[in-house]
Amino acid sequence: MPVEHLGQYDSGVSARKIIFWFVVIGIIISLGAFYFVLSRANITLIPKTQTKELEISVTLDPNASNIDYENNTIRGVLLSEESQTNQTIKDMPPKRLEENATGKITITNGYTRAQGFKQGDVLIFSNGSGPEQKIALKENTIVYRGKTRTVEAAAIEKGVAGHIPPGKFKFEKYDDFMNEKVTATSAETFSGGIRTATLVTEDDIQLIKNNLINQISKNNIEKLKNRLRDGEELGPRSTLDTVISFHSSVAAPFETDHFEASMTLKTTAAVFKNKELESLVNQKLEKLTEDNQEFLGYDPQSLSFTVEKISSQNQQATIAVKIKGRFRPKLSTKIFNKDEIKGYNERALKAHYAQFTDIESIEIKFWPPFRKTVPDMDSRINIEIKN
Repeated sequence: MPVEHLGQYDSGVSARKIIFWFVVIGIIISLGAFYFVLSRANITLIPKTQTKELEISVTLDPNASNIDYENNTIRGVLLSEESQTNQTIKDMPPKRLEENATGKITITNGYTRAQGFKQGDVLIFSNGSGPEQKIALKENTIVYRGKTRTVEAAAIEKGVAGHIPPGKFKFEKYDDFMNEKVTATSAETFSGGIRTATLVTEDDIQLIKNNLINQISKNNIEKLKNRLRDGEELGPRSTLDTVISFHSSVAAPFETDHFEASMTLKTTAAVFKNKELESLVNQKLEKLTEDNQEFLGYDPQSLSFTVEKISSQNQQATIAVKIKGRFRPKLSTKIFNKDEIKGYNERALKAHYAQFTDIESIEIKFWPPFRKTVPDMDSRINIEIKN
């Protein structure tokens, strides 16, 4: 007898469905707890800061045992090194020189008496359209009645401006009547206002002198570094160079493509421990703090000093020190009130802190990233100051 199929038997909710929904509900509850309990807001306040520069003179004394904050004194010693060097300067680059162009003029004396002219007498050239140009005689001469004489002359203005074309000249010392009787003309253009030459100038010699100072000073400093103790440093800013002697084989101006130079240089170094100097200036900067401010510290990169004076007699030195310190205002406790910002989004937070004149700007970070408002729990709100 065949068995009749009556369909699937309903035995109630399966265990798999129960487990599935149990896991889903657990995840939802965990996410809720994660969002409301573990979420946080980090608010970083960036206060307005002020920079103040300190300039003081510090004495380096070899007999000082401690830092004297009142008299600006720290322990320091003087070290010296003297060296001599010779240098041959070769292949001087050619220079474009501007000189007084030269030429010849012919003087014709149509006056009744002989005329005498001195070296340096000025004649004026004008072609009627351009500016007047002047030349000067290079020699003394006499031109007799009814005679002519050709003499050397030079343009008063240097360079191409002195390349005066052929034409007529008038004597500056004569009136119109005499300039009609005594005439001067040139047949060729004045030339030679510009030329190229290997000329040693005062600037060249000074440049070589400066180069020798730098070269010898660097060598002296390297030698002095071998004499330092632990914690001491040495650099160009803490040294003083004295030129004992300098000699050049030529005196400017002189045309040559090479010359010799020699120098003896003494380098004196003021040596001290940087930590002692930093301690002194840090204390001085702190005293610049006003009642409504906090001292944030000094900027190490801004620290600079130069040797002002060295006394060989008592082995002391004075250095001029410059350094910058950073200060910020003391912030009101109201700025840190968390109750006023609970539930605020980023825009509301920026508007809230904009009312405090001591705050430059703020940085806001919500966690997890999908959170957009400040939590309601104080422990989930972190307010800090960025130095």
